Amino acid sequence: MLAKLGHEVDTVSNGMEAVQAVHQVAYDVVLMDIQMPLLDGLGATEHIRAELPDHRQPRIVAVSASVLVEDQLASTQAGMDAFLSKPLRLRELGVLLTGMTPRPPQTSMKNPDSPCTADARADGIRERLVELAGPEPSEDHLFFGELLRSLAARAPRVLDDIEVSVSKDDFAAVAHEAHSLKGSVANLGGKELARQLEHLEQRARLGQPTDQYAVARARDELISLCSSFLAVADDLDRQAQHADAGHGL
Repeated sequence: MLAKLGHEVDTVSNGMEAVQAVHQVAYDVVLMDIQMPLLDGLGATEHIRAELPDHRQPRIVAVSASVLVEDQLASTQAGMDAFLSKPLRLRELGVLLTGMTPRPPQTSMKNPDSPCTADARADGIRERLVELAGPEPSEDHLFFGELLRSLAARAPRVLDDIEVSVSKDDFAAVAHEAHSLKGSVANLGGKELARQLEHLEQRARLGQPTDQYAVARARDELISLCSSFLAVADDLDRQAQHADAGHGL
């Protein structure tokens, strides 16, 4: 069908191969079947949006036999640009492809405000603590330090529970656990991890399986965030000690 429309076509048999192919070739458009083995179309799209630079991002079209609004919403949240229902029709496909322009950089799923370095994470945490502390932040140094250390100790265990629930396709548990952890880290400045947990939560609420790669990315971010929590907590301890020393003069 695509050949009739004058397009060059490559095909793959599963979602993992789709991700690998897009890394190797700069495709203009990817027709992404939602139901695929090893990694479904939603998961494959998430990988592509997260891993490719802006100038390499293709247009991605969801292809599915489903006509449910929930499935179309899930495809949009995963980063897809359009949705086609099976069976595909030559006219609809031609109109869609003709109207597609290159994906603009600003529409990339990557969040330009997301912390990506230790300094950026720590700055985000400090900014949030200033918001929480009010006009007398020095009085809360020790309290916030204890809070950050407590979350750094608890969060990895919660993510372990999420990973187990994901492996069992226990959507209710994934949604509950991701929502709980999301609120805790967001409240202390963990914006990027909160965004990833929001994604896990929404997928679970829609009854969409979450691939282990998404959980692995969240774990990587959690490890870095916990390190920043502890670093900021140490800074708060030092500030509290300096304040006490000043009061004793």
